[in-house]
Amino acid sequence: MQGQFSLLRELLQPDTAKARVWMQVNSDITYIHGIPSRLSEVALRFDIDWLAELLIGKITFELEDDFAPDCLAEAVRGEGKVLAVLLKHPKGKSLRIEERVVTQIARIFDENVMELLLDHRGEEVKITAEVVEAVAANDRGKEMMELLLDRCGEEVKITAEIVNLAAANDRGKEMMKLLLDRRGEEVKITAEVVEAVATNYRGKEMMELLLDRRGEEVKITAEVVEAAAANKDSGEMVMKLLLDRCGEEVKITEEVVQAAAANSKEMMELLLDRRGEEVKITAEIVNLAAANDRGKEMMKLLLDRRGEEVKITAEVVQAAAANSKEMMKLLLDTAEIYMQSIHARRQAACIPEAILPSHPPCKGACCTIGQYPVLHRLHFRRMRTLPCPWNNFHPLRPECFQECSGRIENSEGSYALSVS
Repeated sequence: MQGQFSLLRELLQPDTAKARVWMQVNSDITYIHGIPSRLSEVALRFDIDWLAELLIGKITFELEDDFAPDCLAEAVRGEGKVLAVLLKHPKGKSLRIEERVVTQIARIFDENVMELLLDHRGEEVKITAEVVEAVAANDRGKEMMELLLDRCGEEVKITAEIVNLAAANDRGKEMMKLLLDRRGEEVKITAEVVEAVATNYRGKEMMELLLDRRGEEVKITAEVVEAAAANKDSGEMVMKLLLDRCGEEVKITEEVVQAAAANSKEMMELLLDRRGEEVKITAEIVNLAAANDRGKEMMKLLLDRRGEEVKITAEVVQAAAANSKEMMKLLLDTAEIYMQSIHARRQAACIPEAILPSHPPCKGACCTIGQYPVLHRLHFRRMRTLPCPWNNFHPLRPECFQECSGRIENSEGSYALSVS
């Protein structure tokens, strides 16, 4: 048996060659926290529970080392295996229970570790505001909050910050329900709470809970609606719920439409369907749609539903070119269809050249029709020469391209650009 312990010592003692080999395999841990210099540090750093049991129980002189009084702060960095050994062992009583240890347990572990701490060192555990806040932010915190309310009731104070953290917790619906059931008089539903719910990954269920239980306190501010419009996970469902349950309070501002443009086609379609008269398609909204990595379908929607309001400016083209080939192609096709329409109307009406926007030959690659800046050189994909409809169909000469105001480049290719 002693021979086996000697072998273990050779494998685990930090200053031996064999120990250095396996520590290099776990270099991510040693890089973050440094190379341990003692056996107790090896147990803590690599969360080796059986080694901790050997050391704290002093089972053999071949593997002997004392844990430092503040070692629990290191133990809470692991998965909790060594922490459990140190809390359960009678000799662990000498190890300090600091507030940061309790806070870290509340932040990352489940209720079983907190229960172990309370069972073995409960008289030393102080339930501070920081500890309860950590529980409220913990995605496994509902059961732990229930445990604290049962075991440390008077010490647990439900502040506005704790309610905010529960509202922002992706799995916080059950915790919010628990707080409303057990400490309802302390739970204040502020504008910040409602906004946090609107941004939540599972915001629809929690918003429904608040409306059902505290509807009179739920104020739908502009910030709440904007937060719902920007929520890429559950925003569409939250917005539908708000429109259904709080219709008159929901105001569709320009900021809300901008948030929808940066979000998804489904969100924009919902706003157009339900509150179309309040949705104004500004230049900034078109820019955001063009830059959106999921924006091709949204741009199609805007062109189909509000084409007369969509201005294709230089900024829009730049955003589209930096985005994707598909977005750029959509704008190119749109511009070509639009110019063909203008060309057809000109031919049908026999409009004299004199009343058209004038420009000298080969410098008319850009002009304005009404309020619409037309990027003629969007016709010239990959520098293809086509007739210029504003110059008696005179083909643009190659030197025209030297006078364009810039080039739009992305991974898909290069496009000449000129703007009015």
